[in-house]
Amino acid sequence: MTSAEIRQSFFDFFREKQHTIVPSASLLPDSPNLLFTNAGMNQFVPIFLGQQKPTWNPPRVADTQKCIRAGGKHNDLDDVGLDTYHHTFFEMLGNWSFGDYFKKEAIEWAWELVVERWKLPASRLYATVYMPGSNEPSEFDQEAHDHWARMFEKAGLDPAVVKREKDVLADKYRQQGKPENVIDKIVESGLKTYYKEVCLLEQAFIHDEKGKSVAQAVKEAEGKIGAPVKIAGFVRYALGEGIEKQESDFAAEVAAASGKK
Repeated sequence: MTSAEIRQSFFDFFREKQHTIVPSASLLPDSPNLLFTNAGMNQFVPIFLGQQKPTWNPPRVADTQKCIRAGGKHNDLDDVGLDTYHHTFFEMLGNWSFGDYFKKEAIEWAWELVVERWKLPASRLYATVYMPGSNEPSEFDQEAHDHWARMFEKAGLDPAVVKREKDVLADKYRQQGKPENVIDKIVESGLKTYYKEVCLLEQAFIHDEKGKSVAQAVKEAEGKIGAPVKIAGFVRYALGEGIEKQESDFAAEVAAASGKK
């Protein structure tokens, strides 16, 4: 599908779900806190804050918002060029509900669009839900987690195999007896390193039309990182991308590439 076909398909899908299609807002937002529009929600902030009432009936819309992220909190400049999905200018597709439907419908429709209409393999999907840090407000979003788990289970997939990175890393350091404030810092640092490795490994594969062996990709990524690539992280990435190999084959090849047996 071309970008125009994806955009139109998105609009058609949510129009069927009784959403009004609204135009992209200006890149220069009417907000003293923003230099450029950097997210799809920007034009709807007055509604979320209760300063304006939605004028659509039912109160649900869909749009594609042109965004610029070149500074401030959502600054992607440092990540541009490392992977295929960080950009300074892009369009953000979104569907919005203003006191109408909520998590259940949003999750079910997202699954319907991506898996049933666009035919992406369910086995290659990852779902994320809100989980606060130790000093952050609110609580783990159990409702969203349960809805996502139900969708994976209906597709014959086990949601328990998808671990939350922070949980996995934090549990590891708790077992070592480290205090929570130290764990938070280690986990954040570890995740940044992990995602940097994933970006570089992805680049090593995607930017070579002839493709690369696991050994070549590992060597290239390690050269850019200046340190050994984590074996488990790479195997998880490669399998998650649906490359046609068994986990044991990947483990053996990556181990050989890293000089480990």
